[in-house]
Amino acid sequence: MRQKVGYFILSVALSGGGASPSFCQTIRAKLIRVQATPHRVDAPDVAAFNLKYDVRLANESKDPVKIPKTRSGDTGASRMVLLGIQGRRADGTWAHIVQSSYYDTGSMMYAPCTTLAPGAEAEFANLRGSLLLLKDQLAGLGSKPTVRFVLMMFCREQDGEVVTATVTTDSLDLRLPSSP
Repeated sequence: MRQKVGYFILSVALSGGGASPSFCQTIRAKLIRVQATPHRVDAPDVAAFNLKYDVRLANESKDPVKIPKTRSGDTGASRMVLLGIQGRRADGTWAHIVQSSYYDTGSMMYAPCTTLAPGAEAEFANLRGSLLLLKDQLAGLGSKPTVRFVLMMFCREQDGEVVTATVTTDSLDLRLPSSP
């Protein structure tokens, strides 16, 4: 099975996925209703949080883009994963707080693809992730850091090909409650 891979980061050209490398897509991703709940871990120097959030995607380009269907009946299908979290530094630049990778071992189910028309929006509700930090890192962030998420989306075309895309969300102030 061929895998179609098209990575797009906010305002960066789409490569692969049946489009020419110069084909530019602009997808705006906004976090809404973000909740961080402390999660107890056995390491005394580590702070852990379970994250629950919704994401709204807006197609700001003149061309349609492929995204996973927001609801498709296959509840076990992967649509979106949290690849990383970036924090804004005092000088306005962004630094990675958490950065990870995603690997499919061949057993993943993917939501079917749908097309997001120019100017259209789609919302993904009840997404989950986790934030694991050293307590020293957490102290440096404060209780309400300005962050943005790096997300990877997945969907499967009718011909079986998997389309993936990476997008960075708009920033928001994330309330981090005291960890246990």
